[in-house]
Amino acid sequence: MRDFCKFDDLIVFEIYFIIEQACVLSAPANASVPLVLNNKITNPRPPARVSYSIQHISIFTKYFTQLILQFKIIFRFVTTTIKNQMTMPSISETGHAKNVANFQDLIAFCQTYGTAYNPSKENLKMPQLQLLYQEAQDELTNFKTYKIAFDNATNNRQNTFADLRKLSTRIINAFAVSGASALAVEDAKFINRKIQGAPPKKKINPENPTPPESAGGTISNSQQSYDRLIDHFATLIILLKQYTEYAPNENELKITSLEAKLIELKTANTNLITTFAEYNVAMISRNNTLYNATTGLVQISREVKLYVKSVFGADSPQYAQVSNLEFKGRNN
Repeated sequence: MRDFCKFDDLIVFEIYFIIEQACVLSAPANASVPLVLNNKITNPRPPARVSYSIQHISIFTKYFTQLILQFKIIFRFVTTTIKNQMTMPSISETGHAKNVANFQDLIAFCQTYGTAYNPSKENLKMPQLQLLYQEAQDELTNFKTYKIAFDNATNNRQNTFADLRKLSTRIINAFAVSGASALAVEDAKFINRKIQGAPPKKKINPENPTPPESAGGTISNSQQSYDRLIDHFATLIILLKQYTEYAPNENELKITSLEAKLIELKTANTNLITTFAEYNVAMISRNNTLYNATTGLVQISREVKLYVKSVFGADSPQYAQVSNLEFKGRNN
């Protein structure tokens, strides 16, 4: 259809065509009617005087009625299409939860078959199906629990580290006016540049003013991982503790407050690592229950469908019930 015309253009063309036919068949001989050529109306103006008889009006009414009927058909088709698109299941509905929900429906259908549903394979028997459904439900709940914990830990770590760069800049400014030596301040600034993610200025060895290139190739200057940020901040605190000149009056800049902040950073980072590991374990367990190649829920549902097909036949209403249930495998 794309090679011929768009859908909306087709509707307009159909309407023009029916109007043209109604005009041609109903108009008197001296009338000039518009024609549709190449989706464009030609001869748009009728002559100054056109006499239409009752018969002409009757014929036109007949064909105009066909136009209305045609428009109703088109309108019905469009509204049905839109309705189907609106009622199509979303990606989340056709995911893991939808597979489990459809498996519950599959069990319910099989229960209605009574003694006719009597597979020899143990995994397809009704008690095993019910156990698998309950296990899948538990796995979904367990996964959601760890997913929420992981999301919360992610947000908490992000919030905990949010003010680290600004705090480090305040520390450097306070240290610069504390009376410490210029070299000590330069060392502190060197560490701060790492925390800020800026390329640190290379310190030149007076005995070797031209340092050799690294044998291991270039190393990224932007050391932005959370582990490195913690390490850089800890190094900055160690440097500050070596200079008694650093004794700010602001509580948030005092050594004790900075050490407490460091503990907070480490705790937030450790919590995220822990919850991420638990989240991954829960994901693996859920995927095994649902998508194992031999014992997973999706595979078992396919085997149940085949069994129902073998018992009642491909054209049976029983198979029509279960075949309409969709079970999707994992995409990754």
